[in-house]
Amino acid sequence: MLEIWKNPCTFTVTVWVSKPTKKKIIRKLSFSVQTEVHEVIELARKAGATIAKEPQKVFWGGYHAYFSDPDGYYWEVAYNPFVKFDENEMLIL
Repeated sequence: MLEIWKNPCTFTVTVWVSKPTKKKIIRKLSFSVQTEVHEVIELARKAGATIAKEPQKVFWGGYHAYFSDPDGYYWEVAYNPFVKFDENEMLIL
């Protein structure tokens, strides 16, 4: 995992090398609250992204969704209740 950017208002962006695909890797947006998953998916939808998986709970207690951007990159938008953020909203590893 590599943290590459942070918007001080809302979230951190991390890049995960996941199951290899023919084209791209999956990027991950991690949030400190579940409601931000919906907000980002709606922003992505309005910007023309293709929603691959609508926001939903996952069996381990988290909440996530997926979209692909116009270049074909897949993004996971996620809330993990077991991950902590510091006072600057940076992901604590």
